[in-house]
Order: sequence, then C-alpha cells, then structure tokens
Amino acid sequence: MNEEQIRKYFELGLIGMAVITPERNIIEVNNFLCDMLGYTMEELLRIKWSDISHPDDLQINEAKLNQVLSGDVNGYSLEKRLIRKDDNIIIVNISSKCIRKEDGSVEQFITLVQDITKRKKAEEIVRESELKYRTVVENAREYIWQLDTKGNFVFVNRHAEEMSDCKSIDLKGKNFSPAIHPDDLEHVQALFLDTLNGNINEYETRIVDDKGNEDVLLVQTIPLYEDGEITGTLSFGRNITERRKMEEALRESEDKYRTLVEQSHDCIYIYKGNRFLFVNDRVCEFTGYSKEELYDLDFLQLIHPDDRSGIEEYERNRSIGKNIPSVYQTRIISKDGQIRFMELSARIITYQGEYAILGMGRDISVQLKLDEERQKVQRLESLGIFAGGIAHDFNNFLTGILGNISLAKTMSEPESDIYRILSNSENASNKASSLTHQLLTFAKGGVPVRENLSINELLRQSADFVLSGSNVNVSYDIPCDLWSVNADKGQISQVIQNIIINADQSMPDGGEVLIKAGNAEIDFDTSMHLNPGRYVKMEISDKGTGISEDHFSKIFDPFFSTKKKGSGLGLTTAFSIIKKHDGNIIAKSRYGIGTTFIIHLPASNEKVIGNTDKKDYSETHEGRILIMDDKDIVRTTVSSMLEHLGYDIECTRNGDEAIEKYCNARLNGKPFKLVILDLTIPGGKGGKETIEKLRKIDPDIRAIVSSGYSTDPVMAHYREYGFKGVIMKPYTLGKIESSIREVIKT
Repeated sequence: MNEEQIRKYFELGLIGMAVITPERNIIEVNNFLCDMLGYTMEELLRIKWSDISHPDDLQINEAKLNQVLSGDVNGYSLEKRLIRKDDNIIIVNISSKCIRKEDGSVEQFITLVQDITKRKKAEEIVRESELKYRTVVENAREYIWQLDTKGNFVFVNRHAEEMSDCKSIDLKGKNFSPAIHPDDLEHVQALFLDTLNGNINEYETRIVDDKGNEDVLLVQTIPLYEDGEITGTLSFGRNITERRKMEEALRESEDKYRTLVEQSHDCIYIYKGNRFLFVNDRVCEFTGYSKEELYDLDFLQLIHPDDRSGIEEYERNRSIGKNIPSVYQTRIISKDGQIRFMELSARIITYQGEYAILGMGRDISVQLKLDEERQKVQRLESLGIFAGGIAHDFNNFLTGILGNISLAKTMSEPESDIYRILSNSENASNKASSLTHQLLTFAKGGVPVRENLSINELLRQSADFVLSGSNVNVSYDIPCDLWSVNADKGQISQVIQNIIINADQSMPDGGEVLIKAGNAEIDFDTSMHLNPGRYVKMEISDKGTGISEDHFSKIFDPFFSTKKKGSGLGLTTAFSIIKKHDGNIIAKSRYGIGTTFIIHLPASNEKVIGNTDKKDYSETHEGRILIMDDKDIVRTTVSSMLEHLGYDIECTRNGDEAIEKYCNARLNGKPFKLVILDLTIPGGKGGKETIEKLRKIDPDIRAIVSSGYSTDPVMAHYREYGFKGVIMKPYTLGKIESSIREVIKT
C-alpha cells in the first residue's frame, strides 16, 4: 500500500485515528475522530492528548505511555474515558503503536480510537437484568438447580441450599448422585440422560441430605441450550413430602387420615365424575357450602364460568392418560358469590376400591393480591423517578421565572399596574412551585427540608388552591396567635391538600369544609403517642358521606381506596409525612354524617419572618459571591438578582470550575465571601463533592446548597455536609437575600 492509499484510509477510515508525539501533542487526526469528540481538526491540533482525557484516567494512560517510552513495549491497548467538546464523557477503546527512530527513541504514536460507550451501557443493562433475575431465582419458593452434562452442580438457589443443608460453594462441581435416594438413583439418572437428548421430564424422587433426612420432590427438568447445543439441565423442584406422608396415612389408617386431612389448612377433596366423594372442613370454609350440599353439587359449579372449559379439558386428558399440569390455578365461586383464586393439584388414586381423583387446593388470593401490589409499587417507583426528574428541571426554569419577576418588582412602583401584574405572575409561579413540591414528595417521600412556617397562611393557601372552582365552601376558625411550626412547606401542603381533596370528593352536590387550628400543650398523660411539649393542632372537617366501619381501620393502608380511580396513596402519604415531622394524624368519622382529620405538629420557638420580597432593597451589599449551577437560566437570573443587591458575582458550571476559581481568588487576594452550590450537576462534580474539596482548601468557607430536588439527605441535613445554609429552588430575590444574610451573619 503506497503513501497516498495510507493517507486516504487515514482520512476515510471508520475508526478514530490520531498521530501523537511523545510530548502528548496531537499532530494528525482524521475526520472520524473529530466527529467523535465534537472538535474541528484545527481545534484538536492545538491541544494535547491529555487535555481530552478524563482526569481519573490520566495516571493509567501515562503509565502505559511511559512503558513505551522506556522501550519496554512497542504499544498498548486500554479502555478509558475521553471528554468531548460539549463536556459529555465517552468511553473508548484505544490501541496505540509507536514508531521509533533509528536510535530507538519514540518518534510518534499511531493511535486508533473506537467509541464503545453504547456497548458499555448495554453491558450495564445486561448486568442489571441478570441481577434482577438472579434475585428472583434466589428468592423463589421452588428448589432450582443447574447441572452440566456430567451431572455436576453448576448452580443451586437459596431454597435448595437450605434443603440440602449445604452451601452453594460446597455443592458447586459436585455430582448430584449422592443427593438421590439409592433406590431412585437409576431411574433419575436415566431421566437425566433423556433430558440431555432434548426431552422435558417430570418425576418424583427422594433426596437425602447430609444428615440422612429424606424428602420427596416433584421435579421438572428441562434441557439448557447454548448456541444450539445442549450444555446441561435446569431443574425445578417442589417439596411434596407432606403430601406423600398424607397419602401414606390415608392408606394405613382411616382415623389417621381424617385427623391429618381435617386439620390441614389446604382444601382436600376426592371426586369422581364431577361428584365429590369426600371433602375436608377447609373446603366447606372456603366455599361456604356444607358437606351435604357439596356432595349433591356438581364439581364444575364451583368453577368460574370462564375457567370451566379448561378444567373439563384437564379432566378429559387425565381420563385417557395424557400428561396435564400437576399444579394449576383457577377461580372458585363461593356460595355467597365471592370469587377467590385457588391453586389446585390433582392425581389419580384408588379410593374405596375404585379409581378417583385426589385434589388439594390452596387459597392464593392474598398472594396474587400481594403480587399485584408489588407490581403497582414497581410502576409507581418508575413513575416517581420520572416525576422527580420533571420537577427538578421545572424548578430550574421556575427559578429563572420567579427570580426575574421578584427582581422586576423591586424596579417597579408598588402602586403601579406593572407591579400588580408582576405580583399576579409571582402568585401563579408560586402555585406552579407547589405542584413541583407535590411531584417531589410523590417521587420519593423525601426527608423533610424544614423551614419556619405559618400554619395559618399554609392552611388558607392550600384550601383555596384545592377548592378553586369547586361547589364546596370553606370556613376558618384560626386564632391570630397560632404558633409557627418548623416543617417542609411542600410536604405539609400536600397533606392538607390530600385531606381537602377527599372532603371535596365526599360532597359531590356541594357542602362546606371547616378548618380549625389552635395551640395545644401535650403532657405525659396523653394517649396520642406524642412526646410532651407544644403542638399546633389542626382539624379539617367535612359533612360528606363519611367512612364505614368496615373501611375505617384501613384508610391509612397503602393502596386502599373506595374510589374507582383512586390510587390509595393520598392518606398513606399524608400519614408518612406527618410521622416524619414527629407529629400525629388521626381520623374520626360517622357514616353518612362526615369526617374529621386531626393533625398535631410540633410547634416552633421561632417567629415566622414576613414576606421578604416587600422589604426595601436600597441597602447596599458588598463582597464577592461564587455561583455554581449547570443551567444557564439559573446562573443568569441569580447573577442579576445578586448584582442588583450590590454583590460582585462570578459563575461556574461545575465543581471543577468552582474549585479552580475559588483557589485563584484566594491566591489573587480577592477571596469569595460566599459560594452557592447546586447539589446536582449531570456529568460533573455536584455540590456535595465540591464542598468536600473546598473545605480542605478553606475550612471556614461559607456555602449555601441549592437544589430543585429535595429528596437528597444533603438538603435536610446540610450542616452535616459542611454547608452553612440551604435554599430550595425556585426562590425569589427576598428569599436568597435573606439566606445569604443569615449565612454571612453566622
């Protein structure tokens, strides 16, 4: 291949290529690598290879280069991270070969770069998927084990370990034969070989553990394939020892049989030709029929109409000797019309000298309900993550909107139309902010981010917000001297709104909600499970349908709802929030008359600071403040607000930039008076990591942590992480001015 052909391949190659000097200068690069990194060719030729390498990977990269420079090797390959021009990080596979001069020194490095970011992400997804399914297998109720083609254990789940009284590390690599009862071994080995020929087998066998104990297993074994070839078997076993003991007892003694069967928690029955020949007491309890009624009843009448054809098909196949599932599920209709799910198993036996069917049934309604609720939780967790992400981004935009509105208000006359319009816009933005707080609380529940609050104001705002446009009126009985509380405004608002929403929905034809509040002293004699002290007591009452006695004890249970479209999470969330605030919530209700919810929250010793946006901002402020936030709109808005107050502002996008500017400012004799750090910086150092570095540089640093996502414990316990203050997005000019003043003062 001539030089022109090599050059053409270099330029048009479908892999990134670069020529690098021993001094790490990039002297040649192809277009593919430029596109990969987002730089132009001219830009890449002006920087060093180390400039685009991830800082955490520099050490290993330098070690590889030094090995080549020292003459130990002529090249190297490694995975590392590169930083694109847009600050995004990609994972690449690098292969580098050196070209040496006649004296043996390195003249150049020819480097090939392959972007493997997508592959790495895919591998991570596969690892997570494998972990999920391994968790399911490990916690399955069945015994699960895998054998290789020689019959040696490759894997056993936790349940099988307990059965064998061994640990997987002891079983792995050992043959299954010693675990099988000697009298069953030949049969089981034959079935194992048959499975290796591609057949599925189901059988019973006895197993013996290390202590000589025997158990009977119902086993299903299937072949395992890899690249079209059978590499072993996978077995699922269910312990049916008790079932077999029961059958033995039936054969040995009618008295023993009846004692065992009648005391069983499972439904046990014998039938022939769709007529019951025997049922135990549990069948009567389960179906609601007496034994006499069941003996006169067609077996299929108990089966849900939609399931009957399947059961009839099973019976036909069983009667002609075909294989049918040994365990299956169906719906049973009880005498009072209730539908319940049952797991059935049946087999042919000899009863009173004739062939009949012995069946066992287990109520799995609760288990299926739990599985359904578990799926709900998983869906809600996914929805919660999505909701939290939306709220986080929305709060960043609201910071820009609300901050600019509050800044514009300071530049307007309070009596002007512009000031009035800005105030209306500010109120609308605050309502939007309250919605994001609800999303965040729904997303995680979150540790409360507390502030001193006026419950009077919060009750009125929440009620007006929920009942806007409703045919339900609200009246208040709240004293002027009501104590304040130290609480999370967004979470307590959600509690109040959830209760008022329930009240509104209980009065579809209209009505009235009464909201009362007062101060309360709780002593040692209380029965409300509250610590002695000062509390603010709230009562929210309606004159709706009330709650029936059957439902009253379940109103705080997860997923319990009497509404067709209800999630059953509103009061559960309210209960959780109040408990996290060291308070108490109870309900009183009379069916057909109405419901009252009573809430106690610990009172605060502090006074609520008035609306800080109404203060005079003519006071001058001095000092330099460093702002770190990845959003342009936040940096621009906060800079404008603080510059309006008189501060000298510098902004950074991530922790590395913030640390660099903070150090340079100290070296140049112009230190920052305070820093405001965003908690979450995608792809970079956030507030938590940055404050750790800055405190090592300056132990007396004054820092405020800011975020639009309150579920992180840093927001609730900011002092433990080295911050002097906290501010939730979105915030107004008055709020940030007050926060800065408090931090500087302390």
